[in-house]
Amino acid sequence: MSRIFLEGVVGPTYWMYTASVMARRLERALLTRRLGTSDIPKGVYNEAVEFFSLVVESSSSELPRNLPASARAAAIAGQVMMKSSTPPPKTIQEMDDRESKYYQFLRNMSDDHQLTEDELKTVAELRSFFLKLYAAGEEEESRQLIDVEDFPPGYSPNYI
Repeated sequence: MSRIFLEGVVGPTYWMYTASVMARRLERALLTRRLGTSDIPKGVYNEAVEFFSLVVESSSSELPRNLPASARAAAIAGQVMMKSSTPPPKTIQEMDDRESKYYQFLRNMSDDHQLTEDELKTVAELRSFFLKLYAAGEEEESRQLIDVEDFPPGYSPNYI
């Protein structure tokens, strides 16, 4: 089986580390009611912003800088949001609005500060989102562990 990889197009497994760290750091922020960019490792923070940047670009009227990557990130975000939001969005516009809210929150995060009630709600939503993104990565990873087409002809994976 041949596989074609498009540059920048990745599945949930790629985002697992970012999702895991973000969920833990956002949990801490909910407990302390404080958050700042120094609370999140710089690389993880940048990856989280990049993920939502790709998502938001996919719904923009402008052509995304990497259309396949934006489309894939948006598909991942849509599936995750349906599982992480209570209640889930009812329209594409509602989903786009939430994704934009998350992106703006992350982009505008400043130095350590006391979180407002609205920010606490956003942090809780983002934490739930990142937990579900991590779970989606685990699910994708488990599906990839045994790919029947990777076995030699005549070999049955039933004996594993």
